[in-house]
Amino acid sequence: MINETAKPYRYKQDRQRSTDAYVRTVYFDNEEDMEWLRCFRSMISIKNSFNRKYGLSRVWNQWQKRFVYTRIKVSANGRLGKNNPAYAKKYRGRWNYRVKLEDAERADIYIHTVTDYPYDRVAS
Repeated sequence: MINETAKPYRYKQDRQRSTDAYVRTVYFDNEEDMEWLRCFRSMISIKNSFNRKYGLSRVWNQWQKRFVYTRIKVSANGRLGKNNPAYAKKYRGRWNYRVKLEDAERADIYIHTVTDYPYDRVAS
């Protein structure tokens, strides 16, 4: 009899990342990846300015009873390589660390939606 409640085995190529924000991994020594990252950041910047200009980033916040503005943010989290000398000098023995991009061999690119709360105007 087959256990139908058990989770099916997933092959490595079918696995998903735990976040939807992940875009891709770029290597700093690869010129093609660096060009892609530059174009991707400029594309997001153009999209943010377009949304702000035409009011597409305005969202009604029901708890604050006012409009808030959203924008898209690109973040890069550095990752050390196996034979990176910075690992032995700076990061060995630390389990909760954030790798600086100048020490990293590659970076994971993430995209997030950030909410900007406009300042309330003070009545004078």
